[in-house]
Parts: sequence; C-alpha cells; structure tokens
Amino acid sequence: MTSPSAPMIPTPDLDATVDSPVDIVWPAERFFWGTLEAPGVRRSGALPPAMALSFADDVPVPLENLHPVMTPLSADADPNSGTSHESGRILVCAARRADLMPLVASARSLRPATLPPFLKGVVDPAAINLLVGAFEPLATRRKRRLAITGFALLWTVLALAIGVGLLRRSQAWQSHAADLRTARTQAIENALPGLTVMNSGMEMELSSEIERLQRALNARSGAERPTDVSGTLAAILRSWPVDLETSHEVQSVTINAGRVAISVLVEGDPTSLIERLPAPVGWHLKEPRLTQVGSSTRLSIELVPVAQATGPTMEAGR
Repeated sequence: MTSPSAPMIPTPDLDATVDSPVDIVWPAERFFWGTLEAPGVRRSGALPPAMALSFADDVPVPLENLHPVMTPLSADADPNSGTSHESGRILVCAARRADLMPLVASARSLRPATLPPFLKGVVDPAAINLLVGAFEPLATRRKRRLAITGFALLWTVLALAIGVGLLRRSQAWQSHAADLRTARTQAIENALPGLTVMNSGMEMELSSEIERLQRALNARSGAERPTDVSGTLAAILRSWPVDLETSHEVQSVTINAGRVAISVLVEGDPTSLIERLPAPVGWHLKEPRLTQVGSSTRLSIELVPVAQATGPTMEAGR
C-alpha cells in the first residue's frame, strides 16, 4: 500500500484571541477506532505516518481525511475481560480533520466520552486527546511560544550580563597590564638614566647593564676583601716588651695589609719602649712620633711592609 499524501491544513493564527479554552467531549460514535502491534511505544500522541498505513486498512474513509492518535495499552488490558496479558499494543483513535479544524481556536482538548463496546476496559478514555500534533490548540501553542520567548529573553539577559562582566574584567586586565608596563618602563628609566625606552629590547639592555654592574661589584668586593693580618698582630704581641719600668697603656691599634698604627700613652720617658720595640719580620718601623699630653707622652708607632718602605729608596738609587 502506498502512503497517502497528507492534505493541506490551514495554519491557525497564533495571535487570535482565545478566551477560556474548554475541554470538549464527543461520543465514541464520532471517532474511528482500532488497535495495532507497536512494541516499545510508551507515549501517547499523534500516530506516526509509517504506523498509519496499517491503520488505514481498518477504517472505511481515506486516511488523508483523518487525524489519528495513539495511546499505549497496559499489559493486562483486554477488550473482553480486562484480564489478558497482551502487551506491545496501542489503541488508535481518529477523527475527521474537517471536524477538528474549528476546535483548534477555542478548545483545549478533545476526548471521547466512552470507548466503543469492543474496547471496554483497555484504557481510560480521559487518557485520549485528539488535539495534538497538527491540531494542537492555539492556547497550548501560545503558552509554549511565551515560555520559549521567556526562556530566550532570560538567556539573552544572562548572556548580556556575562558579556558585560567579561568585558569589564578584560578592561581591568588591560588597565592592570598597562600599569605594569608603565611601572616597568619607569623602573628601567630610573635604573638607566638617559635611556629612551622605545622597543622590546629594553629588557636586554637593562639585563646587560645589570650584568656589567654585577661584574663591577664582584671585582670591587674582591679588591676590598680584608687581608688576614692575624699573623702580623700575633708577631707584634710576641715582640711587645712586658718588663719595662715605665708605665704605659696601649690606646689603639690599627692593622691592615699596608699599615700598622699603634698609639701608646707612656708615663715618663718613652725611650726604653722605643729601643725595645723591634719590627716583626717583613715590616719596617718608621720614626715614632712623640706628643706631650700633660705629664705623659703619646707615642705614635707606625709600621709598613718592607717592600713599601724600601721601594722609594730603591727607585731613588736608580
């Protein structure tokens, strides 16, 4: 059997005014009934075209003039006793399309009042509604359209809010990045006075300058590293006279790699101290300086390395 072409159905005006749609009930005699094998069907609704071909053999009018709907039958439904164990079947109920079209604008549902005698007990008549699919009521369509429109508006508002939030966050990030670039440029200009920061190579120039300064600092640190003078101090202490009759007090000792300066306050004549104060090995004792301080004498002793002391003499001899 070939599938009959579907008739043209006028499209109802969704903007038409629908006041208080009602539920309509027709007697069973105004419908066309039948049952079909349909394993796996669990929902009510319009009968699919492929299944409608099987239903066309059970009705006396062309299928293109009917609007069939289906309702699954329960496993224990039976037209005669209501206690059989048949399953995987559907109840098909159809009405003429011409009769349904006027109901689309004013009705909310169309249901049979009862079932025909040969189908008693297979399903509750209230579970059957003919106004589905192509004959869905205007009130239902408008309600669905309003719901979809509301959700669309809600999602639009949410998308706009998210977009505005992301835009503001992006602007904040850009502002923060600009502040960082400004701070970086200022730091480079402060570190390298007179440098005009014009390109991305400024970090390399700054790195080179930092490396140069680091090398200079390391060289200076190495040059200024204090020399170990503990041996010189120990030699001076070992040769310092301790059995002098003249009372004396060492006031200060300054020692570095090129000079040893000792300040001694002597009570009385400092000659005995000067005569008994030999220079340590490698050091030359320069002429002491005497300063009168009241009844005491301050003796300033200075020792220099032998090479430093003899250098000028040797240079003059040449």
